[in-house]
Amino acid sequence: MSEYQRIVSYLYEYKNGIRGNNVGFARVETRDQQLKISFTLNTAQSLPLLTLYFYYYDHGKMLGIPWDEIKEVPRHYEYKETFRTDEVFQNCPPLIDMDGILFYYDDHHFYGSQWKENSINLRLFEKPHTRPPQLEEYIEALSLHEQTPFPEEADISSEAATSKETLPSTSSSTKEEVLPSPDEVWEHFPKLEPVLTPDYSDCIKIHFDDIPSLPFLPKDLSGNGFLKMQVQSYGHLVLGRKKLTNSYYVGIPGVFSNQRNFVAHLFGFPEFITIPKKNLKTGNFGYWIMTISH
Repeated sequence: MSEYQRIVSYLYEYKNGIRGNNVGFARVETRDQQLKISFTLNTAQSLPLLTLYFYYYDHGKMLGIPWDEIKEVPRHYEYKETFRTDEVFQNCPPLIDMDGILFYYDDHHFYGSQWKENSINLRLFEKPHTRPPQLEEYIEALSLHEQTPFPEEADISSEAATSKETLPSTSSSTKEEVLPSPDEVWEHFPKLEPVLTPDYSDCIKIHFDDIPSLPFLPKDLSGNGFLKMQVQSYGHLVLGRKKLTNSYYVGIPGVFSNQRNFVAHLFGFPEFITIPKKNLKTGNFGYWIMTISH
């Protein structure tokens, strides 16, 4: 059994660097690569945004590790979420080496709890303590982007006629008649259950090798570096249709992190939807979405 760690501490309000009243408490637990965080926060006024950090001191600096953002924080707020430990504490010390937690509003007003002797000193605070978040994954995705997995990709018509026996075809040799339309494709692939959201309905699972036989998809999709990087881990993609706009989309599975999200944006997948639907994205499984216009 993995080692169990638990920290329970009071939260205090800080204004202009001075610790004030107790405003709640926080509980942090780790076990089996799961990080469970819950807290109750009572504030004198509603706040538009709080950024949540773990922090630790290193060579006189207070280094922050962000794990979430909360928008529209009411006067009484309760929070409970679960993350993967290696997603939060990536390339930094583990939870046991943290000095506390910090809920940052601005340099003059924040909430926090110290777990060790060093008090919170925001003048020493650096946020966030990470490497350039996109660098390693961007390089990996870019190297995949430069590879060509389908040397015969230009001849999509022959691929479409032969790659799947179940796809509809005609006796005509013209490309327009041989290639299946989106509506003709749906019945030949397994459906994704549950659907991403009520608007993202009619989801089907496809695989990387199916891309050339679906000509209504972007021609360069099979060379997309981020797609290739993620499909190596999860083995499937999602093809779906939005109810409100009747447009199509491709979804790439993965666990959300700021690093991966940065790379996803670079490669044309700007939206992320958690499965099941959650307001919090970090550490949760879901799909990065590319909308396809027709």
